[in-house]
Amino acid sequence: MLPKSATKLAITTADLMKEGFHQFPQMGEYDYTVEQLNLVQAAQDNLQNNMENESLLGKFVVTVNDVSKNLEKQYGTSWENPFPKMAAAPEKK
Repeated sequence: MLPKSATKLAITTADLMKEGFHQFPQMGEYDYTVEQLNLVQAAQDNLQNNMENESLLGKFVVTVNDVSKNLEKQYGTSWENPFPKMAAAPEKK
């Protein structure tokens, strides 16, 4: 097990996702966008506060994937997914 000081990582996923509106930055301030990014921020903060919790990691990944799909559905090509391979990953059999 690593000492707590060795596990200080900065997770900035919500910021990266907001930057996906680089063509239309004002869309990053829309109510729907803020609501979706708040979900990512909450999962991100929970994980940041307890990096060793595998359950929180799983919830974080699911949240990022779900929000990515929601933003793509809502905004189409106006939002550039910073994690396109994750969102497009095939379902496991």
